[in-house]
Amino acid sequence: MMNHKHCKLIKKSGRSLLLANLALAVSSAAWADCSYTITNNWGSGYTGEIKVTNNTNQTVNGWSVSWRDSGTITSSWNASLSGSNPYTATSVDWNRTLAPNASATFGFQGTGSASVAAVSGSLCGAAASSSSKSSVAPSSAAQSSAAPSSKAASSVAASALILQEGQNGFCSVNGTIDSDNSGYTGSGFANTENAQGTAVSWAVSAANSSRYTLTFRYANGGTSPRNGSLLINGGSNGNYTVELPSTGSWTNWQTASIEVDLVQGNNSVKLTAVGAEGLSNIDSLQISGGPTAPGSCSGTTSSAPKSSASSSTTTSAASSSSVPTSQCNTVMGYATRSGRTGGAVSVTGGGNATPIVVKTFADLVKYATDSSPRVIHIDGTVGSGWSGTNGDRLSIGSNKTIVGLRPGTQLRAPIHIKNASNVIVRNLVIKGPGSNSDQAWDNLNIEGTSKNIWIDHNEFWDGQDGNADVVKGADNVTFTWNIFGYTTNGGHNFSNLVASSDNEPVSEGKLNITFMFNHFKGVAQRAPRCRYGNIHVVNNLFTTGGLPSQMAISAGVQCKAVVENNHFIGISEPVHQRSGGAAEVRGSNIFENTSGDKTSYGGSAFVPPYQYTSVLVDGSRVKGMVEAGAGATLKDAAACK
Repeated sequence: MMNHKHCKLIKKSGRSLLLANLALAVSSAAWADCSYTITNNWGSGYTGEIKVTNNTNQTVNGWSVSWRDSGTITSSWNASLSGSNPYTATSVDWNRTLAPNASATFGFQGTGSASVAAVSGSLCGAAASSSSKSSVAPSSAAQSSAAPSSKAASSVAASALILQEGQNGFCSVNGTIDSDNSGYTGSGFANTENAQGTAVSWAVSAANSSRYTLTFRYANGGTSPRNGSLLINGGSNGNYTVELPSTGSWTNWQTASIEVDLVQGNNSVKLTAVGAEGLSNIDSLQISGGPTAPGSCSGTTSSAPKSSASSSTTTSAASSSSVPTSQCNTVMGYATRSGRTGGAVSVTGGGNATPIVVKTFADLVKYATDSSPRVIHIDGTVGSGWSGTNGDRLSIGSNKTIVGLRPGTQLRAPIHIKNASNVIVRNLVIKGPGSNSDQAWDNLNIEGTSKNIWIDHNEFWDGQDGNADVVKGADNVTFTWNIFGYTTNGGHNFSNLVASSDNEPVSEGKLNITFMFNHFKGVAQRAPRCRYGNIHVVNNLFTTGGLPSQMAISAGVQCKAVVENNHFIGISEPVHQRSGGAAEVRGSNIFENTSGDKTSYGGSAFVPPYQYTSVLVDGSRVKGMVEAGAGATLKDAAACK
């Protein structure tokens, strides 16, 4: 155990109190909780965080902590780091002031072997114990030494688990993970949509069936409470009300605690808004009262925090991602690149053009096909349907943003993007007419010289030929947060084709596509089926939808596929092997009740030429996140708020 340093606690009165070798002078002061947590550990490296809580009765302005780490710290966030074993972290401007009972958390990444460290500092009265998460209870105000004895420290130590966004055990939010209000801990906070029924979900694995205390750290800058209904295991183990009153501002974080019953093994914890304004912003969930660990969002009991089977870079990123932020306004993947290996390209669609609201298919066609940059908001259902290759079909030109004005906006016409670039399509539901034919119109077809296309938060159901095909030399396309599904087994159910035949030389070196956070549901084949392209299939969910399931990902002639951190449920052949192609299965893919091919073939694939690890999550989190966020679900999508 390291020696405690001389550190200052500065009160607003301007007087300082040295905590080394001095007695506490404040009659109601108590030793604070300075806890060290290992948030991820992949053998050669790890991430961790230290939480500092002011358990005195006076506001402090400025804090610092020191510790001796088992590894080498390479980076940190939310604090200023100095020194080298021992390391010292000091507050930054936005978290230097701590009111009574307020906390600040900072994180770090290191190389080497991970081990919980003892922490000393201006607000630390006891050292962390050697567990994955430890906290120190307040001690008596009569205590007169700056550092309690080891006996006293062990007598007050209590275990607790904190679940942060982007980490194992955090499952989903009907909204976004934001970081624009200061004072949060971890990588951000959960911000639900402003609607009744929106929710935040977690999974907790308990060592014993017992009573536990759940503590929600939240902020509510509104004038009225934003309370939640708390269901444990869907309500079978309790239905509670959590009161989340106003905290005065969105940067004033407080806590609300409630005692609940958890069962041994995996538990689902879901907090649902009871009012039209949604929930208060939720920063973290703490579980105390007994040994616990992050659970499995897919429902499988997890007795310990999971570590990814992927590389150290991937595992670290999974613990600190803030994926739902990308649901709103961030395009990623191949859509942002020029060709297969070229530089970055901005995908803006209609950019800052004044939005046009259309209520008829004729107006939609008029603006979608002209030569001007356009932002087009579809208000209500438009289009009269189609069958085979007859009926309404929407062509989209370059520099266009087409977006459903409300969740579930229906377009009763397939989309055709040919020889167009810089196009964004969002928040639409397109359902095929019910027939199945290889020569019929796809729900979405991208072809020719089309490039830099972002297809986000849509639903493509029951495509006649396919749900969404990219063919004949199109390039640089990203699909995020879409549902590709079939509701009946029509004997076709072929969803996403990349290149229309083995004899399509115009596509050589093109057809570079990213599929991320999509839900393939009831798809018999082509999820996707590719030729020629480089296809990155990452963090997607594959389910049968109650229909017979065959092949999911299939790489054929000159196609290379990277299959990374997906979740397959009931799929016959998750990775179907074809001659002439290659598929590299890597990371933390989950194969649940699957059979057939699910391993790499054809040699190594490729390294994606874009940054995505900041939003990459472990395969165990995919099901909960995709089920909660995929589809035409964006509220007030025109403003993306």
